Amino acid sequence: MTRISIIVFTLLIVLPLLFACNREEVRQVSDCGNPACLREDWVVSVLKQKSKPFAKFYEAERGKMPQHIHWIEDTTLPWNTPAYTNISTNTITLKQIPPTSKDDFMVAHELCAFLLLAEGFPTTFPTAKAEEEGVADISSYLNSMLDTPLRDSILKKYGFNAEKAYGFYLGDSLKSASAVGDLAMKTRRLFFYVQMVLYWQDVLNKSEKSEFQLTWDKWYPEVAHDGLIMLSKVRQIGYNTPEKMELLYEDIITTWGLNEMIGLMTKQTSTQQGELSD
Repeated sequence: MTRISIIVFTLLIVLPLLFACNREEVRQVSDCGNPACLREDWVVSVLKQKSKPFAKFYEAERGKMPQHIHWIEDTTLPWNTPAYTNISTNTITLKQIPPTSKDDFMVAHELCAFLLLAEGFPTTFPTAKAEEEGVADISSYLNSMLDTPLRDSILKKYGFNAEKAYGFYLGDSLKSASAVGDLAMKTRRLFFYVQMVLYWQDVLNKSEKSEFQLTWDKWYPEVAHDGLIMLSKVRQIGYNTPEKMELLYEDIITTWGLNEMIGLMTKQTSTQQGELSD
């Protein structure tokens, strides 16, 4: 009787550990080379089952993206940045894996980065000087300014709720005005201002001024002034093709004197770098 009890007790301890190991094996991506990488089919399984927009988007667009995308969980990500994508390493990092059905838009938005890359759209990157001076994020603000409306215009076609996404992007930007800040802060605000106006007009197809624009015009008149100039450039040059976006980025970087802080990666430069590394 004692022997049976020992066996039962042992099984109660060992079996959960075995199941845990099996779950971890399912989570692993065999060809990633990084033990933190997780299997894509496991990551997106809930989204494909419970989100019709995601299922339609994934079926139609996944084949245009890199065959191997590495998925990593990082629970330390801040609440307002629950995901980010590194296109140079084909990596998507999420705050929670597997994501819930409520995260369908967020995950699809990250995947869209690879669609734009496949179509040859350029992307910005911070220079070494920007990194040294602690303003590397200015490049991200500029990139998001044009990249976000493009990505979400794609997602809207599959039935995703762009209005809800717009509210998320606004965050607490309408809560109260903050200090004027230094030049870097003004530049961040400028790019965010233009992004939200473009999203309102081009993704949500609104013609009247948004509450955001009306409020920020009062709070930050200098930002609004430069924002209207930049929006005029956007409308004049366009950003819906790789060629137009490249010209627009170059114009903005030069006009606002950001050459020492922001670099531009185009399809041509990335190809040249690939040839040099071969």
